[in-house]
Amino acid sequence: MRRRKTVTEKKLAANRLNAKRSTGPRTQRGMNASKFNAVKTGLFAKHVVIPVIDGEDSTEQFLGLLADLQGEFQPEGPAEDFYVAEMARSMWRLRRASLCEKGSVRNVAMWQQKRPPNGVEKSERIRRELSIVEKAREEYMNTRTLSPESYQTLLPLLKDSYQVDLQQRNLARVEPPPKPMIDDLFGNSLEWQSQVLQGVSSLLMSIGGEIVEDYYAGHALPPEAAMNQILRYENAAQKKFDWALQRLLESQQRRQEDQASASVQVRAISSATKVDAA
Repeated sequence: MRRRKTVTEKKLAANRLNAKRSTGPRTQRGMNASKFNAVKTGLFAKHVVIPVIDGEDSTEQFLGLLADLQGEFQPEGPAEDFYVAEMARSMWRLRRASLCEKGSVRNVAMWQQKRPPNGVEKSERIRRELSIVEKAREEYMNTRTLSPESYQTLLPLLKDSYQVDLQQRNLARVEPPPKPMIDDLFGNSLEWQSQVLQGVSSLLMSIGGEIVEDYYAGHALPPEAAMNQILRYENAAQKKFDWALQRLLESQQRRQEDQASASVQVRAISSATKVDAA
């Protein structure tokens, strides 16, 4: 596939400057024809631009692109105007292919994904658990006890560490007691769980950015069907652009050769006239 042609900001600025320097048609015939240029380009834009797809200011952007191309290539006559317009339309279609690629990737990677990546989801869960433990820890430090509501909320998070403390106390219980047994060992379990959750949370936060980055990098390409469609669309637009550019350059070369030939004939006639007069 051919490499896509791009126009730099410097080149665009030079094109606009050249367009400003253009004096436009000087003959009456040319001036009469130029009266309809704005109408023609405006109508052409209506057939090319799709604002709901291309963007809110897409019509003005397309007309700006068309004006830049006209300023750069200085077409003369309806045929050359048509070739320049075809180049603008082809470049616009390449732009739309890029928009399609962007939308397809975002749709798959973001909007169709109902759940976040597992690492991010786990990080969110750990942060919620850490918030519960820290809140209970603050309550315990201030009152040396816990309310029944705080205890029941905290108990599932302390189950493993609490069972260890109970075994160390030779209290062989299958489940932690339903009522709070608030003592130093309970405080130790609370402190231990807080440290564990903080460590896990810090680890997940440190790699969370990489998890998200890798996830979206893995979805950076459109689905195969969409990719094939985009590539076909781009190839067709690129071929049309190359065709229009080639025909435009050929037309301008013929015109320059005709003008040079006419100039030679005028000089020859002028020389012959001078000889006859002498």
